[in-house]
Amino acid sequence: MTKHEHMATGPFNVRLMRYAPGLYAVYALSIFLFLTGQVIPGIVIKAIFDRLMGHEAAGFGIPALIALFVAIETARFAISFSEVWSYGTFFLTTGALLRRNILAAIMRRPGAVPMPVPSGAAVNRFRGDVDQTSDCPTWFPHVAAYLAGPAVAIVIMARIDLTITIFVFLPLLAAAPVSWLAWNRFREYISLEDRATDEVTGFLAEA
Repeated sequence: MTKHEHMATGPFNVRLMRYAPGLYAVYALSIFLFLTGQVIPGIVIKAIFDRLMGHEAAGFGIPALIALFVAIETARFAISFSEVWSYGTFFLTTGALLRRNILAAIMRRPGAVPMPVPSGAAVNRFRGDVDQTSDCPTWFPHVAAYLAGPAVAIVIMARIDLTITIFVFLPLLAAAPVSWLAWNRFREYISLEDRATDEVTGFLAEA
């Protein structure tokens, strides 16, 4: 790209995913299975209580259900190792790529041309900005899992008792706009913190 071109956020994240597609695929699958798998133990526990109350005569017995519960939780625990390893490796790999590209772009600049940002901000680009950028693609499967898991849970709860389900989730829906307003305010403070960090870093570098 020339210095006047800018890459949109979506294609940029796709490029980061394609840089380490195997790592990203392992992470996406691991985090999706780990988060959506939270619903399964609840289903098994419900089946155990149904057996204890005598509501379900057919199917697995209580010992088999307990063994199934332990097996599912063990599998989720094993998946968590894969999720942590793939996330950390992808995060550090793409971060190294971005830092290398930023440094290469700086070294290609003519010596007489000043930096487009203050020195403190330039230093922070290598640290906080790269960390946030490398972390961004990992949120896509995270959000997908957080949407899929509750959706399955809502369906199961609604089949058991629709009224209770509505009363449980209505307050959560009402809290969503409040959370959005609080998040916007929080982003303003983050922006102020970033500017202050740039100024302090620049001052220390010059000192």
